[in-house]
Amino acid sequence: MEPVTKPVYSGLKGSKILVVDDERLNIRILTGILKKEGCLLADADSGERALELYETFQPDLVLLDVMLPGISGLDTCRTLRQRYGNDCAPVIFITAKNESDDVVEGLSAGGVDYLPKPFRPKEALARLSTHLQNRMLLDQLSKANAAKNRFLGMAAHDLRNPLASIRGLAEFLCDGTVGELTPDQRDLVNTIHEASQSMLVLVNELLDVTSIEAGELKIFPEANDLGELIEKSIYLANIDAAKKQTKIVFTAGDRPTALIDSAKIKQVIDNLLSNAVKYSPPGVDHHGGNAQWRRQTMQLLRKRPGAGNSGE
Repeated sequence: MEPVTKPVYSGLKGSKILVVDDERLNIRILTGILKKEGCLLADADSGERALELYETFQPDLVLLDVMLPGISGLDTCRTLRQRYGNDCAPVIFITAKNESDDVVEGLSAGGVDYLPKPFRPKEALARLSTHLQNRMLLDQLSKANAAKNRFLGMAAHDLRNPLASIRGLAEFLCDGTVGELTPDQRDLVNTIHEASQSMLVLVNELLDVTSIEAGELKIFPEANDLGELIEKSIYLANIDAAKKQTKIVFTAGDRPTALIDSAKIKQVIDNLLSNAVKYSPPGVDHHGGNAQWRRQTMQLLRKRPGAGNSGE
């Protein structure tokens, strides 16, 4: 007869688990099971006490009875989710109910699983181990993602300055500041300028994406004339449009000021105009449509010749 091997429940040893149940017998049974696995334990007999303990104990996992005096287990779970968001420890409900609707209600309240009474030690340990491992993996992924964002942010910052210098020097050469250029030289300088501009746009977009993912994108809204901002972007976009024998025409109409971050909005406008020029057939004029202001919201309508007005 082969010897019976004891299951290994990864992630349990040293984990902090908060047990919430108003029946002391249930708490004794659960703590007895978990102590053998090296868990650090705290217990509460009500939802109110659980909310107080959670802040000081900072558990890795919560075992929460559904039926509690005062605040129910479901409302306690909802409160934890509201307070701590994605950082909230996984909540496993303790319940004698095994009806499908009751289970769904617990999961809808923010629980990740449920533990039926009476407790079966092996099942309980297996469920807890799985969710603790999942939480550990999510924490590792979050840290790796934050490290990736920091690296990309530093790389983007380091690349932006030399690219801006290359673009600026190419503009000096194009303007004839250092002397007249031959047609071949001008073509080469224009290629350098276009390539550096494209790279600079990519770097700025990368920097914005990493800032958004890290939750560090800062917006500085100020009163600006959006019509003037659009006109400046169109002026630059028409340089590229001219190469396709196209032209962008903009009619601002009424021009009240808007509370916007001009740098961020200009990026959006530049991208829209760049795509309009890039993906349109040659020889077509693009009318930037009427700028319609409704409750600080602008709707840009693109008007195609012979196609009427259509919002995009």
